[in-house]
Amino acid sequence: MPGEPPDPEPGVPPDDGRAPQPSIGARLHTYLQARLDLFALESKEAAGVVARQGVLGVLLALAAFFAYVLILAAAVSLLGQWLASAWPDAFATVGWEVAALGFGLLHVLAAAAFFLLLRRKPDPPLFEYTRSEFQKDREWLHERQSSKKSGD
Repeated sequence: MPGEPPDPEPGVPPDDGRAPQPSIGARLHTYLQARLDLFALESKEAAGVVARQGVLGVLLALAAFFAYVLILAAAVSLLGQWLASAWPDAFATVGWEVAALGFGLLHVLAAAAFFLLLRRKPDPPLFEYTRSEFQKDREWLHERQSSKKSGD
């Protein structure tokens, strides 16, 4: 009859106007791809943080070494001579040792400040979004398992 749709071929389901649903495998692939993309993005951010920490560590070591060798050697000698001449009774034999101790303590304080900077947590926590998504996934799985148990 005119106006009626033609009969479908045998074995082919009729077209009901809805788009076909992707298979579980395709959905799983899409899900895993999204997680991998997020992980890759946050890995790049983490690499930047680690590189920055490494550079700070090298700078700390260089600064501590050169500060100790150059400044301490000259300052100890000069301050030791000054102490021995300013107070000959008290510092005649130990002027340079007192100067070395003072400068050594100063460098310990500088090294402690650099150490505290290195221990500071990165401003945005590493893998923040990945952990958030995994937490949502755990909650969803838990809810799904709970609903299956209550449905049984």
